[in-house]
Amino acid sequence: MTEGRLRWYGHVMRRGDDHAVRKALALPEHKRKRGRPASTWWTTVAKDIKNANLIDVTTQDRESWRRKTRRADPKSKKGFQFPLSDGH
Repeated sequence: MTEGRLRWYGHVMRRGDDHAVRKALALPEHKRKRGRPASTWWTTVAKDIKNANLIDVTTQDRESWRRKTRRADPKSKKGFQFPLSDGH
């Protein structure tokens, strides 16, 4: 999930400043209700970037961003098969 968010963020940040998505992300947030603030997509991406030790400038270099944001999925079992036992 994190990888997907970071991929999309990199894609959007490489767009021009006049693109609709960039304009939408620049809109000010509305006033929040009392209590714990709801987690937004933007705050989640900011945490992902901080946890991955990335900087915003890296998004402009597509190859570098791709190398830094792609990680092997430890849950993936692709290519691995358990040895079959014949019951002995």
